[in-house]
Amino acid sequence: MAVRNLLIITQKVDQEDDLLGFFVDWIIEFSKHFEEVNVITLAKGNCDLPSNVHVHSLGKEKNSSRVFRFFKFYKLLFSLVLKSSGVFAHMSPIFVIASWPVAFIFRKKIIFWYLHRSVTLRLKIAEKLCYKIVTA
Repeated sequence: MAVRNLLIITQKVDQEDDLLGFFVDWIIEFSKHFEEVNVITLAKGNCDLPSNVHVHSLGKEKNSSRVFRFFKFYKLLFSLVLKSSGVFAHMSPIFVIASWPVAFIFRKKIIFWYLHRSVTLRLKIAEKLCYKIVTA
């Protein structure tokens, strides 16, 4: 049986965040269905997650520079995509666009969760690059 690991890319992992706090519950639910869940996030706050969940912050909560976050993102992406069954990009089309080249190289599919009424150029590009878009 193949190992089932998931890579999630999201803006923030913080159960106390007013807008994105709910996503911690999603991560916990994903952890029940995958052996390992790795999360790349722009910023990490307070979260109580199962032992099979590993959160990798790009350091926005520490005011890291965009250049630093860019290089750390791709360093993490190259190491984590290879051992993942797929990629789940949460809410930001740029996550799909930025991760697509690495996912393509390693033949991993990107599932994109998006819930917003505006249709931007980035969204149109992301729609072409991801395997599926899911929404409420």
